[in-house]
Amino acid sequence: MSSLDAPADLFKKLVNVLTTWLKTLDEFTKKEEEFANTSQNFSVDPKYWATTSELAYSVGNICECYKNTNQQSLLEPLKKICGTLPSINDIFVEREEILKEINRKCRKIRKTELPEHGNEISGRHKKVTSIFLLMSPDFTIS
Repeated sequence: MSSLDAPADLFKKLVNVLTTWLKTLDEFTKKEEEFANTSQNFSVDPKYWATTSELAYSVGNICECYKNTNQQSLLEPLKKICGTLPSINDIFVEREEILKEINRKCRKIRKTELPEHGNEISGRHKKVTSIFLLMSPDFTIS
């Protein structure tokens, strides 16, 4: 598997987890509606205790299934991703530091290029220009 396939595989897993979660949620909603309908008939009569126990067991299984699916298919891959990728905040901090360093170097370069500082570059340029003018009278600077 190439590094380009990893995000696609993780996305497929995420879609699979979300689909499973939605199915589980639908099943839970159906059980909840069933519970609401049957709970109207509940009383102290022991003949309804089996229904309540069965429903509670089913809901417990659904919750446990969701917890396991969530843990194995969603949380574990996310932990791996977060462990290998730097956090977004770290990336922005590093970007700001790089920009500050670039700005400092640009200011330093601009400062040395200013004519009032009498830098070496402008001095050399003047010397070279005067030599060319002496050597060739047709030489012009545009």
